[in-house]
Amino acid sequence: MREVHRKCPSITRIYSIGKSYRGLKLYVLEISDKPGVHELGEPEFRYVAGMHGNEVLGRDLLILLMQYLCQQYLLQEPRIVELIHNTRIHLLPSMNPDGYEIAHQLVHEAGGG
Repeated sequence: MREVHRKCPSITRIYSIGKSYRGLKLYVLEISDKPGVHELGEPEFRYVAGMHGNEVLGRDLLILLMQYLCQQYLLQEPRIVELIHNTRIHLLPSMNPDGYEIAHQLVHEAGGG
């Protein structure tokens, strides 16, 4: 997420919506032509993944979506530029970072990672 923000700072913003049970911050990446600005009438959507810590596919797909939108915007792909200029997108790759950390630790302890 930080890497996407580093590559596309003019269209991204990272913010926290709070903390998990164990105190980990819940980070969201906003993608917009005016990140941090609510534009009246502009559609917004949120994708949330990682509700269950051991279900990593959704998390990985949102990270790939962030990367894709940034890369295609930098290439000025018309559909992506139009999407970003006319929509405010919020991506939360891990709603349950505690569960992800526990699952990740268990996989490594079992010799799987």
